[in-house]
Amino acid sequence: MNSKQLTGILGEMAAAGYLKRTGYSILGKNYRCIFGEIDIIALKEKTIHFIEVKTRKSIEFGEPSESIDFFKLEKIKKCAWHYLFSNNCPDHQVAFDAVLIIRQKNRTSIEFIEDIIR
Repeated sequence: MNSKQLTGILGEMAAAGYLKRTGYSILGKNYRCIFGEIDIIALKEKTIHFIEVKTRKSIEFGEPSESIDFFKLEKIKKCAWHYLFSNNCPDHQVAFDAVLIIRQKNRTSIEFIEDIIR
């Protein structure tokens, strides 16, 4: 496992912990289908949240949010619809969110952004 993969795994673990502490139930992680991957699928109240996690060691090469572009959002939407129909839950409310993490030395900052796709 390389440093970039480890950073991603640690970021997803931190994101899942944050989501649990704020009232979400984790339904799945790293959901893969023909259209791509969704990092975390979570449930809060009656809404299924499809969550993209972006983790950086620093902002030297840009903010984590800068890597969530139009094409990434389209993949997330297609994966979400695949998940909903594959798991027989097409009538659930859905939300598309992001957890942005910067892990610097002994400090981790977490930012949760709701509704990245409207």
